Amino acid sequence: MLNGPVMKLHDFVKTKLREVVEKHFSRGTTDDTAFSFVGKGWSLAIDMEGSRLIYETAKEIIEKREPIKENFNQAFIENELRDIIFLRYEYPTTDLNSALDQDAKDLLKYLERSPPQSWVFFIPISNLQMMVSNFTLGNANFFNMSQSTMERLESEYSMRFGIGNSSNERYSKIKEETHTTTFSRVTVSAAEVNKALEKAFEEVEAALNVLRLYGSSIERIGIQGEVFSPLRNIYHTNLATKTFGSSTSRVDLAIPFTMDDSRLSLLRKEGFYDRFSQLLINKGQTELERKILTSIHWYGLGIKDTNKLDKFVKLVIALESILLNEREEPKRYHLAERAAFILGEGKVKKRIYDRINELYRIRSRIVHEGSKDIKPEDLDDIFNFLINLIFFMIKNSEKFKSLNDVIEWINELKFG
Repeated sequence: MLNGPVMKLHDFVKTKLREVVEKHFSRGTTDDTAFSFVGKGWSLAIDMEGSRLIYETAKEIIEKREPIKENFNQAFIENELRDIIFLRYEYPTTDLNSALDQDAKDLLKYLERSPPQSWVFFIPISNLQMMVSNFTLGNANFFNMSQSTMERLESEYSMRFGIGNSSNERYSKIKEETHTTTFSRVTVSAAEVNKALEKAFEEVEAALNVLRLYGSSIERIGIQGEVFSPLRNIYHTNLATKTFGSSTSRVDLAIPFTMDDSRLSLLRKEGFYDRFSQLLINKGQTELERKILTSIHWYGLGIKDTNKLDKFVKLVIALESILLNEREEPKRYHLAERAAFILGEGKVKKRIYDRINELYRIRSRIVHEGSKDIKPEDLDDIFNFLINLIFFMIKNSEKFKSLNDVIEWINELKFG
C-alpha cells in the first residue's frame, strides 16, 4: 500500500524497485531464489522477498489506475518491473534514485497510454453438445466447429487454426488437441494478450454459468480442461487372509449438456434468455443485478466442484450473495426468513424456513468443525432453493433495484 496519502504512485513504484535492486537481487541462484534471469554462463536472481515486493507493486498499480487494470494483466506488469530491475543491475548508474524515478514514470506512462486493441478468441468448450447451429448468450457465441466453419473463420479473420499445410490437417489437429467440436467465440478489448484472454474467459464463464442454471447437477460443461470424468484405480491387500485385489471407480460423473431446439426454447421461455443476455452485456447494472451475477458466479463454482463438501459450501455462499447485504447478521435467520417469503406460501413458508436453517447449520459444521456429514438431499435442496431464488430475482429485476427493495417488499408481506 502507498505509504501515506501524499505519496504519488510513481514514488511508490520507485521506492519498491530500489529496495529490490539494492537488497533482493544478486548474481547466481540460491535456495531463496524466486525468479531468475539465465544466460550462457551467467544467472541473476530475485529472492522471495524481492518477488513479494514486485507482486505488491504491480498490485498497487492495478488498484490505483482503473485504465491500467482494464488493459493489463498483473503478471504482465510484474514482468515489466523485473525487466527494469534487470537493466538497472546490469547497467549501473551513479544516480540510481533518479534513474528509477524516470523508469517508474516511463512505465506508468506506457501502461496508461497504451491503446486497447480488439481480440477475438475461439475457446473450446467441453461437454456441450450442439444440436443447433449456434446461439449467443451475453457476449459469447457458441457454435459447432466443423471443417467448413473453420475454413470460413480462417478466411474471415485472415488467421490459421493450429498447425498444418491443409485445412484437413489443421481441423484434424484441432479435434485431436481439444477433444471437442464445440467452441465459443468472444471479442474483447485490452492492450495485451494475457489481459484479453482473462477477459475472454470471464465472458465465456459467465455465459456457461447461466447455462448451468438450466442443467442438472451432473450435466457438467466448462472451458476445455475444466470437465473430466476420470477412473480411479485402488489396490489393496488383506493382512489377515493374505489376499489382495483392486477396485475401479469413477471419480466424478459428468454427462454432456445438450443444446437442442427444445432446450433453447426453454431458455427463451418468459424472456429469461434475453434477460440473462442483457444482464451479461450491460455495464450499468443495478445493485441487485450485481448481486445476481455474484450469486450465479458462486453457483457455477459450486456446480463445477467435484468435492461434495466444497460444492455445498460454495452453493451456500451463492445463497448468501443473493439474500444478504454485506456483514449482515444474523445470517442464518435472514437467509431462512427471506427465502421462505420469496419461495413459499402458507404453511410451506415454515418448512422452507426450517430447512434453510438446517442447511446453514450443516454449512457451519463443515466450515467450523470439519464435519463431513452431508447427504445427497442436502445438496439437492440447496441446489433447488438457489435456482428458484435466482430466477425470482432475475424475473423481478426491473421491479427491484436493490436487495433492500426486496427486503422492504418482504416486510410488507409480513406486516401488511
